[in-house]
Amino acid sequence: MNTNLRRVLVGIPVAALAAAGIGIAATGCASAQTLPDHSVPISMTVVNNTPSTLHLKSRNLEDGSWLVGPQSELAPGASEVVTAHGDHADFTYSVTPDVNATFVADNMANGANTLGTRLEGANAEHINLSDHYVANSDGITATYTLVGH
Repeated sequence: MNTNLRRVLVGIPVAALAAAGIGIAATGCASAQTLPDHSVPISMTVVNNTPSTLHLKSRNLEDGSWLVGPQSELAPGASEVVTAHGDHADFTYSVTPDVNATFVADNMANGANTLGTRLEGANAEHINLSDHYVANSDGITATYTLVGH
């Protein structure tokens, strides 16, 4: 009889803890569903296949933080991986004195894209900028390649 009483008395706190755990887990799940979009990372790889050193002109990040920001310079033949948590990341490099390359990655609730990636300047036609991205629940991973002469 003592054994049964002990099982009942031990069973009550265990059941209470289990119920509390379910309540905490349910709260945690509700919180996880309300995390902002910028909890998903942005990864941007830039490949410089030009004979020019790229010089950083500006960088912008909306609603987040840089994990690894763009370098101040990117040598010919070099590449870098820029990462951030945010909704929108962009940065601009000067390729030549009269050509700028802007790299854009959007990680918005309505979809991810690289729209806005562009070359600007008087001799931009001598440089090629291509971009490719993959977007999924893990974020956006974009690769940008500059080729020029």
